[in-house]
Amino acid sequence: MKTGKQGKKTKKMNRDAKVFYWVMFSLPLLQFLIFYVGVNFNSILMAFQDIFVERDYASGGVRYVTKFVGLDTFKQFIAVELSSVTGKFASAIPNSLIYLVFSIIVVIPLGLLFSYYVYKKMPMSGVFRTFLFLPSVICSLIMVIFYNSIVDQVYPAFAQMLTGVRPEGLLASDKTAFLAVAFFSVFFAFGPSTLIYVNAMSQISPSVIESAELDGATGLKQFTKIVLPMIFPSIVSYIVISFAQVAVNQLNAFSFFGTAAGDMKADSIGYVLFNYVADTAQSSQSYSIASAGGILFTLIVAPVTLLIKWALEKYGPSED
Repeated sequence: MKTGKQGKKTKKMNRDAKVFYWVMFSLPLLQFLIFYVGVNFNSILMAFQDIFVERDYASGGVRYVTKFVGLDTFKQFIAVELSSVTGKFASAIPNSLIYLVFSIIVVIPLGLLFSYYVYKKMPMSGVFRTFLFLPSVICSLIMVIFYNSIVDQVYPAFAQMLTGVRPEGLLASDKTAFLAVAFFSVFFAFGPSTLIYVNAMSQISPSVIESAELDGATGLKQFTKIVLPMIFPSIVSYIVISFAQVAVNQLNAFSFFGTAAGDMKADSIGYVLFNYVADTAQSSQSYSIASAGGILFTLIVAPVTLLIKWALEKYGPSED
């Protein structure tokens, strides 16, 4: 009799545990289905639809009507939007690729060297680490306003003091706007990436470094032969993310120029795609164009990113 009661009690406890699990799991599952699966499915579906406004004479208002058009939106995107003369991506694609190359061949090496300087607890390393963390805790819009004042007001005034001639602000000229925006984006991303490298270096066993020092390994040798191979997975992650974001990175252009970054040739692929939706002057068809563009760029970027990841993991340095 006692065993039967214990069995019923165990079954009840298991049932209650399952109910509790599904109640707690249902909310994040519902959020995932609505805001990820549903939104992305609807976005993909939009690429094959034409959306236009139709006046509703019965109510006196307007309504949005969708019509299935197959691959017409993709053809329009390739023929018109990607045109090197009239297309909106004429400067956006080169800008995104330039920023990608710069972040890989300049930002990563500098970040690694700076991280190693902080890791070795060289003079002022603690102060530098604090300053590197500041962009992560300060609102990005405040940083944009501060940077805007420096390059468009302080710099021209200082140059006038030195030369007697007041130049244009760096963000006011289409010749320097992209470089100014790219430098800000690099600066804003430099701190967090450097801290990631520092944290990865801090996981290296001190005994490994001490053993290398006893063997007479210099700081440079420790960096190239021990530190880099042991934190290489973190470097791979940063490179892969950089490639994966090439079509979505807006380079903070919207914060600086609103919807007019294209006029200053300071746009990027991610900015143009975002601007299709953000610019209220665009037609309702821009949603379909943005969706088609996003799919096309994904089909290009995704295989390249996976190939880069495979090559880095196969041919990169090993901890052994």
